[in-house]
Amino acid sequence: DKIVVLTNRAIPQIINISQKLDREKIIIIPCCADYNHFKPLSLIRKRTLKTSLNIPIKSKVICYLGSLGTVYLFTEQIKLFHELLKNNKKDDYVFLLITKNWNEDYKKKIINLGFKSILKKLIIVSASRNQVPLYLGISDLLITFRMNSYSQMAASPTKIAEAFAMGVSIITNKGIGDVDEILNKFKGGIILDYSNKIQVYKFCKNIKKIIALGGKKLRNKTKESFDLGRADKAYTNLYYSLINEKK
Repeated sequence: DKIVVLTNRAIPQIINISQKLDREKIIIIPCCADYNHFKPLSLIRKRTLKTSLNIPIKSKVICYLGSLGTVYLFTEQIKLFHELLKNNKKDDYVFLLITKNWNEDYKKKIINLGFKSILKKLIIVSASRNQVPLYLGISDLLITFRMNSYSQMAASPTKIAEAFAMGVSIITNKGIGDVDEILNKFKGGIILDYSNKIQVYKFCKNIKKIIALGGKKLRNKTKESFDLGRADKAYTNLYYSLINEKK
């Protein structure tokens, strides 16, 4: 009777596959985050958490959140971080990996890439749901590179909504669901072609401007679109519309 999709980009494909499907039957509800759970931290809380992780107070924290492997481009993210360190020797950056599936194989990958020196800049933590806002809260920028495959047009990464809720700006690659449009609309980060050396260099030199896109203003202007209440309301309206159609 109704079909829920996560992205605008998925709609033409679904209509094309079904051939007879009415556009009015398709509802778009992106992945959302609980803005009451993901709340920005106080400066004192940030300092305390950084100290507990042995992160210098003045260091900028680049964050990756979630699973490693499969569609997530770990190598490309590590390469970008290496370039960032190489092009910003006056500033201190650390790479915070919030993940539950780190193992020695990833460490070996970094060494095999010739990046052994950046291992001391990596902070790896495994977090429960209650801990995620804390670690994300000390982050200055969220990085998420994903394989740009056919299926990704229907993807709506929950970590995007979680970062917005925390006021953390984002760097990602193009072609992932509606993320291109979302970042353009809310000015919440940038789309980067990680294989383009010129783009990578510009990112490294302009990273402070990208970080500055975050903050309370990003949280406030994205809340209406990505707060959990938005999804709750959308599903409630969907269910009532089905009930009314059956009467």
